[in-house]
Amino acid sequence: MNNIALCIPTYKRPRVVEDFINTCASYYLYAGIDIYYYDSSPDSETEEIVKRCKKDNIYYVRMSQDIPSNIKVYKIYSGYGLKKKYDFIWVCGDAIQYAKIAIDNLLTKLDLKYDIIQMNCRDYEKIGDREYTDYNEYLKDCAWELTLFGSAILNYHTMLKDVDWGYYEKTYSKHNLINFSHVSFYFTKICELKSFKALHISVDNKYFKSSYYKRKSGWYNDAFFIFCEAWVDTIECLPECYKYKSEAILKHGQNVMIRNVEDIVLLKEQRVYNYKIYKKYRNRLHKVCPVKDGILKIIALSPDWIINIYFKKKNRKCMINKLMRFCKRNERIYIYGAGQYGHAYAIFLKELGLNYQGFVVSNISDNPLEFVDENIYNIADIENPDEAGFIVAVSTKYAFQVMDTLKNMKINNVFYEKDLYREVVG
Repeated sequence: MNNIALCIPTYKRPRVVEDFINTCASYYLYAGIDIYYYDSSPDSETEEIVKRCKKDNIYYVRMSQDIPSNIKVYKIYSGYGLKKKYDFIWVCGDAIQYAKIAIDNLLTKLDLKYDIIQMNCRDYEKIGDREYTDYNEYLKDCAWELTLFGSAILNYHTMLKDVDWGYYEKTYSKHNLINFSHVSFYFTKICELKSFKALHISVDNKYFKSSYYKRKSGWYNDAFFIFCEAWVDTIECLPECYKYKSEAILKHGQNVMIRNVEDIVLLKEQRVYNYKIYKKYRNRLHKVCPVKDGILKIIALSPDWIINIYFKKKNRKCMINKLMRFCKRNERIYIYGAGQYGHAYAIFLKELGLNYQGFVVSNISDNPLEFVDENIYNIADIENPDEAGFIVAVSTKYAFQVMDTLKNMKINNVFYEKDLYREVVG
């Protein structure tokens, strides 16, 4: 029996596919993980890339363009296109990449006693590595992260056994349920099991990245439909045995996109949030967003110039000009942070035509080098650091800690702009 089939649905993203094959495929395969690409692109470019790599245990499966993406996931779970039998099926987004250390850690914990093994690279609540046997607790803590394709590895012998896929396709292909039909399946199936056990694995963010060839999520402009309608309906339609539905609903909004007033303001500036959206979802916004109704209404009604004054928002053009001036007055520019955030800034600098020397980190040995395709240095090894410029590109949680570290090293030529950072990284 083969351990894991990594099944990757993809559509018109050949560069993303090529990036994974070049960056990660070799150590996934070495770990005994077979890779399947389920491609519904109208052209053959992705197919040519997959077949050109000529690596054993990478398979190409053609799928119709006419099948919605989440129904394709049901087809995959039903065994469509698989060449062998597997203990675990891991459906994963095409842009998601785990570092070798994360894959090695997964293999040490792989066990058939688990119905679901969850890889959480956004462990905001510091759950850590934890077993769950109470499906109510699991819904409350983990449902929001299970929305991400790539976070759930399913036990074939329990979760995928004796499933009426026709029923699930019919039930969850509705407009308001299809976006999270995989989550509906997980939690409907879980409460049908005689006993349930899941393993939550906390993956350090630096051991995970999304391909640099993937830009903003395709659902971003429909964010309020996704959060206020699709997500709310998905959880509320789960079986009555689940008692923590409201907590599970709120965590998705808080942890992913609409955490505070600043997030709402940013969405307003990006034309994603407005009064029409507020009016449509007023009775649901409190379920996914901790911001008070009165503030939501003020932001929705206010012109951008008032919001900018009230919240002391900085003009995007001014922030970019500030970044450009910072880079041009320094002969050497380094990006502090070699993870997801650092590379987002690297792409942004390239788009602006600005040069940089590479990435700096506190300790190179703590960083997965397979994710770094440019120069990376220990901060302590930079010659004459007081003559260089440093752009802080880490999560907001660690930004001030990094700036204190640099200050203690007598490095004061630092650029950090929280509002621009949010524009760059999201």
